[in-house]
Amino acid sequence: MQLENKVALVTGASRGIGRAIALRLAREGAFVWVNYTHNEEAAREVVTQIEAAGGHAQTVKADVSDLAQIETLFAGIDSLDILVNNAGFGDFVEFDKIDAAHFDGMFNLNVRGLFFVTQAALRVMRDGGRIVNISSIASRGFSGSAAVYAATKAAVNAFTSAISKDVGGRGITVNAVSPGPIKTELYDTAFDDEAKKRMASNSVFNRIGETDDVADVVAFLCSDASRWITGREILADGGVV
Repeated sequence: MQLENKVALVTGASRGIGRAIALRLAREGAFVWVNYTHNEEAAREVVTQIEAAGGHAQTVKADVSDLAQIETLFAGIDSLDILVNNAGFGDFVEFDKIDAAHFDGMFNLNVRGLFFVTQAALRVMRDGGRIVNISSIASRGFSGSAAVYAATKAAVNAFTSAISKDVGGRGITVNAVSPGPIKTELYDTAFDDEAKKRMASNSVFNRIGETDDVADVVAFLCSDASRWITGREILADGGVV
């Protein structure tokens, strides 16, 4: 197992891509802190599934858009090898309908929260650690009605590159993973069949990505095999054209 004796924190790990990442890292031997904001039952189900497979995990509640809760999040974490900043949300809103509340809410979680979680994590992260930030191909302008979301993910990519220079001396790598459309609960409810077909056709594989497609890339970036990759955005988009 590539991550045996490693300790990982995955934010937003109760469902979707975060859930798949938590399960994948545990399968590689890591102890996983499963962060959630509201859905304790779903987070506990992730832990139960990890433990049933012989792994080890624990839930930890915190809204990472709240600085006070970030402090609470790390109160019980005294060492860390891996941080996966997955918590975030996206919404499709026409540009002329975007208001300050929408703008601030998305930046508070997708950017501000990620920034300060990383800052707190680095205080307890061991040298040679791994930080993986979940971004999106939306940062490259592939989606309409996503101006704020795209801007937050572009900020994540810029942060990834910048912070990698600050922590490289400790042997810590920092990378971003940008998925294309992925089958999640949000995907299932947000798009009609026609939209799903259109998104699938954008991939050279003519399908929508699965959460495991992203989790496998993240697991690689958390392993020693990725030691010479840092400050980079990795596209996990099925060859979107």
